[in-house]
Amino acid sequence: MTTHRAEPAPTNPEKTLPLPKLSAARLLALALYLPARGWWHRTDTGTKILIIVLIAAITVISLRTAEAVPPAPAAPNPTTSATATSPAAPTVTATPAVEDPAAIPPRRPDAAQRRLLPVALVGATIPDAPRDPSPYADPGPTVLHPTTEVIAYTEPGGTPIARLPERQIIAPTRLPVIARQPGWAMVLLPGTPGPDAISPAGWIHLEPAVELTDIGRRIEIDHSTGSIAVLAELGRATTTSTLTTPVPGSAPRTFVAIGAATANLPWPLTLMWPFTITGDKLCATLFGGISVPGLPARSPLGTPDATGCLTAPASLHDALTAVPAGATVISR
Repeated sequence: MTTHRAEPAPTNPEKTLPLPKLSAARLLALALYLPARGWWHRTDTGTKILIIVLIAAITVISLRTAEAVPPAPAAPNPTTSATATSPAAPTVTATPAVEDPAAIPPRRPDAAQRRLLPVALVGATIPDAPRDPSPYADPGPTVLHPTTEVIAYTEPGGTPIARLPERQIIAPTRLPVIARQPGWAMVLLPGTPGPDAISPAGWIHLEPAVELTDIGRRIEIDHSTGSIAVLAELGRATTTSTLTTPVPGSAPRTFVAIGAATANLPWPLTLMWPFTITGDKLCATLFGGISVPGLPARSPLGTPDATGCLTAPASLHDALTAVPAGATVISR
């Protein structure tokens, strides 16, 4: 039996076809975009540079005036492989540190010495920083936030090693406290880990410019079972996702340097890269996703790509979005 294909209906070239309807929103967008594009092409290079600098200045001012408070934990995704329970939203209160008159005083650098110190940002090299002394221990829930730039030292009263800024460019600096001495706190620094993946650390003098907060959230990577757990309030709620086959070994602890708390930026900034941060990517870099400076090279999450990022499973997106900066990432 022969099958005949239907021939397309002939088109009458003289017939006027109706134009597709344009919405009011699209007409408004075109009315703004087309003149702006033409004006941009006619503008000289100097004016363009001035506009870019002005936009950058407005962005910096907006960042400094925005309050980035860690959001209440979202209800864990019910489609994950383990039981998920919604915790009550915790009350997070930042407490300014009080100087201890009996503490070892810091060796404050003068202005010239201060300028020579590296700035402790994600991806920075801090050559004189001591290593994390207990890289496989759970440090607990306390997080340190400098409200202005402070100095990190090798030990209480020791040598200055870095300047710790108030912000990691797009989010407040929040670092896990891993040890305490009278008047001092040791924190994990957001610099690049060493070849053994152990994070740099430093001692911060506790003074009113430093705030301490208990955030009570962490991420656990279980290499033996191939699962990831996002814990809220240190165990009261858990979302677990089994991702891949187990990966032998473990990795030193690290922390979330930039979390999805940047969603509290002024809304125009959240529409632009790199300010849009969601729970679908974890990155060892400053931009691209939730920033984890010591992201393991091999874990049940997979291997980071050439950009230093890996894609998180959909079952963990909501939970990861609720993890604030400063939360510890522990590999077992």
